[in-house]
Amino acid sequence: MKAYIPSVRSDKKVAIIGSGPAGLALAHDLNRRGHSVTVFEKEDRIGGLLMYGIPNMKLEKNVIQRRLDILKQEGIIFKTNVNVGKDITKKELEKEFDAIIFATGSKKARDLNVKNRDCTGIYFAVDYLTKATKHLLDNTEEISAKYKHVVIVGGGDTGNDCVGTSIRQGCASVVQIEMMPKAPDERLESNP
Repeated sequence: MKAYIPSVRSDKKVAIIGSGPAGLALAHDLNRRGHSVTVFEKEDRIGGLLMYGIPNMKLEKNVIQRRLDILKQEGIIFKTNVNVGKDITKKELEKEFDAIIFATGSKKARDLNVKNRDCTGIYFAVDYLTKATKHLLDNTEEISAKYKHVVIVGGGDTGNDCVGTSIRQGCASVVQIEMMPKAPDERLESNP
């Protein structure tokens, strides 16, 4: 893969807030159309959930970095550790950019209203996965499942990522609870 640098640049400057899949796709497309693009990310690395929400077992971070290097070569500017609204104001963005795009995703987890929810050792999935990835990348403190009996509530991709991560960390056991009804053992005729 090689960098594609537009032969003609417009005079338009675009700010993209958020560097997850949507933000990066927008940056790619707008840059190819000749606009000057700056991506703002509040975390210390670019990639959003690609970087911190998807474990290495599913998406190695060097794959993301390879693409980011190409995007930088193409002229896209990335600014990390910038919390838009706190570190830079809306007025400052409006003064510098012709368009502002919000591609921030959502880190607000669905909580469970259950007895003893406030006990220690209960974590939201994205927080757990983020700390696990940051530990691998920077050797920072992690939420470790080593030698622990783990219960995961939720059976989607994120829940499955937590299962894989806790097993790789050396948990004693893991049980996953799915809140949705059991899927049929065989496909329905209406679902070929």
